[in-house]
Amino acid sequence: MAKAKAETELEVVDQETGEVTVASGALSEEEKAAIVARDAGLGASDAPEDSFYPLMTVLHKASPQVDEDSPAYLKGAKAGSIWLRNFEREVVPGPEGVVVQPCYMYTEWVTWTPREKGGGMVSRSLKLPEGARLVDAASNRWTDREGNDVRETRMWVVNLIHNGAAVPFVMPCQSTQNTFAKQWNTVIRQKFEPPSRGGERSSSWAYLWRITTRKRVNAWGEWFVFTFEQDAKSGHLLDANPQLYFNGEKLYKVAKATVDAGKQLSEQVDERERDDGM
Repeated sequence: MAKAKAETELEVVDQETGEVTVASGALSEEEKAAIVARDAGLGASDAPEDSFYPLMTVLHKASPQVDEDSPAYLKGAKAGSIWLRNFEREVVPGPEGVVVQPCYMYTEWVTWTPREKGGGMVSRSLKLPEGARLVDAASNRWTDREGNDVRETRMWVVNLIHNGAAVPFVMPCQSTQNTFAKQWNTVIRQKFEPPSRGGERSSSWAYLWRITTRKRVNAWGEWFVFTFEQDAKSGHLLDANPQLYFNGEKLYKVAKATVDAGKQLSEQVDERERDDGM
C-alpha cells in the first residue's frame, strides 16, 4: 500500500525537462512566490459569457440594508451609503466614496413588478420590451402589457480600485441616476490626449474617478444619487500606472463582447419569431 504524502509535500514540474520533483517541509516565501506566479489566473474561465460582476448601488431610507430590524441589515449602513454587494467591504460611507476606473457604458431595460404587487425584478433586456408604452415622459417611465414597470437603466462597468487591485463592478443607473450616468459620460468624452499623442479623444479607462453620494430633495421626498470627480491623486494611467490602464482596456473588451453577444442573440430570436409568424 503506497504511503500517503505529507500535507506539506508538493510536486513541482520542470517546464524545460519535464522532471518531477517533490518538495517537502515548509515552503520558503521565494518558492511560494514562484508557484503563485506559475499558476496565476489558472482554473477560472476568462470567457466573456462566463463573466459576472457584482453591483455597486446607493442605499436609501427604504433599503432593508439600513434597517437594523431587517435580516438584510448591514452593519454601518445608512441612507446615502455605497453598497458593494458581496465584497469584503460591503458598505462605504457616501462622503468617503470609492475610486473607480470607468470602462464601458451600455443601456438595459429592466422590468419590475410594482411594489404594491410584491415588487421584484421580472426581466432584463438590451432593448425596450415589445408592447411597452410610455406613461410619463417627464420621468421616462414605461409599463409593459402586464402593468409592470419598465425602467431604462444605464449600466456603467467599472474597476473598483481597492488596495492597489482592480475589481470589476457594475453601477446600474435608473431613474434620477440616469442623469448621473449621462453627465459622467459627457465629461469623460471631453477628455483628449495631448498633441504629442495625436490629440485624439481619450479612452474612458485612461483616468480614475472618485464616486461619492449626495442628497437630493423635492416635494415628494429625499433620496441620494451618485456624484463624480476626477481623482486628484492620479493622472493619465499610461503615465501613472500602465498596468491598470491595460486592465481597464481588457475589462472594456470583455464587457463589450458580452453586450454585443446579447444583442446578436436577441436579434436572432426576433428573426425566428418573425419567421414563425409568416
